[in-house]
Amino acid sequence: RLSPMRHCPALITQPTMPASDRPKNWPSDVTYIPHPVPGPGIPPELRRALLSPAFSRALAGPPPPVRIRTLSDLKHPAFGQRGLVAARALRPRERVVDYVGRVVSDDSEEAAQGDYVLRVGGVAVDAGDIGNEARFVNDYRGVAERPNVEFVERTVQVEGVEISIMSIVVMNRPIRKGEELVVSYGKGFWRARQSQAERHAQNAQGCG
Repeated sequence: RLSPMRHCPALITQPTMPASDRPKNWPSDVTYIPHPVPGPGIPPELRRALLSPAFSRALAGPPPPVRIRTLSDLKHPAFGQRGLVAARALRPRERVVDYVGRVVSDDSEEAAQGDYVLRVGGVAVDAGDIGNEARFVNDYRGVAERPNVEFVERTVQVEGVEISIMSIVVMNRPIRKGEELVVSYGKGFWRARQSQAERHAQNAQGCG
């Protein structure tokens, strides 16, 4: 779906899900986790809060009402890759799933180069090689006239630490069962992709 990324070695300090509990169609080269895990460069108090049982309880809930689907439409920009579809009808403004991954410093190399990075609350959440269903939400461009979901920030108080969570939330119209969830990645994402492509092209010419 997106271009290759470089990552720091995985630092997983919470139990990952057994293979039998992972969502159907989950890729074998990505680690599934139900909650964010701490990575390098974050403040010690945030690391402790992310590892606390209270944080796990605060995010506990039923499985998200989505399915991961391999995209078979030849016209889809991500044909042959994965997307996220509604497992049931979704209500306007319903919170669908939190975006989770490895929480790293906002100014880290990992945050700067990752295509699966969301910035929230002064840190970055990288779901490049570790995350949950939310990492499969595609951009609406080339798929629909407009997004049907958006990223919305919420906060959780754990042991005196305010933790920011980015959630995927339905916009102002219902979503049908089986409909693909699509979001706007934002102009900044596409500008960064364009710059990256130009750098790669320049490097390729230099090697010729």
